[in-house]
Amino acid sequence: MMHRFYCPHPDSGRLDPSESHHARSVLRVKAGDRCTVFDGRGKELQAEVTEVGKHQLCFSVVSSHQSKPLPFSIHLVQALTKGRSWSLILEKSTELGVSSISPVLSDRSVTRIGAEDTVKHEKWRQEIITACKQSGRNYLPRLSPVTRIEKLTDPSLTQYTPKFIASLQPDALPLKLALERVMESELQQDITIAVGPEGDFSPAELGQFRAMGYQPVSLGPNVLRAETAAIYLCAVLFYEMQHRFA
Repeated sequence: MMHRFYCPHPDSGRLDPSESHHARSVLRVKAGDRCTVFDGRGKELQAEVTEVGKHQLCFSVVSSHQSKPLPFSIHLVQALTKGRSWSLILEKSTELGVSSISPVLSDRSVTRIGAEDTVKHEKWRQEIITACKQSGRNYLPRLSPVTRIEKLTDPSLTQYTPKFIASLQPDALPLKLALERVMESELQQDITIAVGPEGDFSPAELGQFRAMGYQPVSLGPNVLRAETAAIYLCAVLFYEMQHRFA
């Protein structure tokens, strides 16, 4: 498989300094090598490396095509988790095709950062880019700034979008039944899922989600770790939606 590189402006014919450094110093790319370049908006190029400088890699386009977007969208609202758990959620949800990721601060979140923490946000964005490069995905998921639950807004999360929240509450609807109800209704192209942190959302936070139209769903008899719950939900929904729109 050819190396894949992210380039938001492929018409420039060069990678940014970070990607160029990785190509030169880590992957040992040389002039004349072939590679794949994608812009995160569906365009993928087959390219030939023409120059490898200290801070810049230049390429010429051999061929290009525009990938079709998925006919459905999965939006992940995820409470911040700590360390490797958060990186795993970003990586695997990207591989599984989510359209957007909205990090939220929860009462039980161990990690505490604000929307103004651009360093962390950029690090997360780079992890998403890496997951796209690895998985062959040509569309970058949208990563929203960190926010509180009560300030959670997104133009894609309308009142008509089915919204689920993973819950340990005894009245939570089994996920299978919740999905059957959605699939039996009008053709839905967007689904939103919310997953709590270690220790789950607090009862007050669950009440906030309910007020916003989220249906509590059970993921089975076992208590799953936050990252397991997120990956499980993304995988199940992607499977169901992919078959729905096949």
